[in-house]
Amino acid sequence: MSTPAFAKEVDYKYISELVSGEHKNALLIDVRRPDEFAAGFIPGAHNLPSADFAAALKLEPDEFKTKYGFEQPKQNNTDRPLVLYCGGGSRCKTAAVAAELGGRAENLFVYYKGYREYKLMNNL
Repeated sequence: MSTPAFAKEVDYKYISELVSGEHKNALLIDVRRPDEFAAGFIPGAHNLPSADFAAALKLEPDEFKTKYGFEQPKQNNTDRPLVLYCGGGSRCKTAAVAAELGGRAENLFVYYKGYREYKLMNNL
């Protein structure tokens, strides 16, 4: 499995701040399967499975929004942090590499401990 070259790691503190509204502009994407997302997710997250990530970034923006229900992450974006997470590390790595290869390396962050840690820390 490839490792992202540019993505920066974020921790639970950052995610907690994001959930409480301190990082209002951030786009939080859960890259787990839809059934996992439906069973629980970090508040404010959108679902874009890692298996679909690379192909989804190649869609036209309108098609992306229709299919996934949120704005497509923009290329070379310096204004809006893109934060990816999964259950605990491997799928968000894959999605981060796809994001980098798709021109989304700017402002790219990964919460490697993912929903597993978030769920534990919040007694969910």
